[in-house]
Amino acid sequence: MAEAARRFHTSESALDKLFVRNLKVSPKQFVLEQRLRNACSYLKMERAWSMEEVARRAGFPTACAMFSIFQKRFGTSPGNWRKNSRSTINL
Repeated sequence: MAEAARRFHTSESALDKLFVRNLKVSPKQFVLEQRLRNACSYLKMERAWSMEEVARRAGFPTACAMFSIFQKRFGTSPGNWRKNSRSTINL
């Protein structure tokens, strides 16, 4: 947040308010949703990257962190999501 605020020549609190007003989510939630979206894209790929690699590429600090957040958001593990998304893609 501090880096983004500096780049846009504003304060962190002002940037936070702009996010919430315009996007209806906090900057933290926005970044988290982007990371989850990226993780889903990587999990759908034919290339079967390890969960550690998916987490790293998606911007999560660890595979464990990705697993926990993914499970809360989607109600399933990244591995199960990968298996189910591939089966629907191949139909």
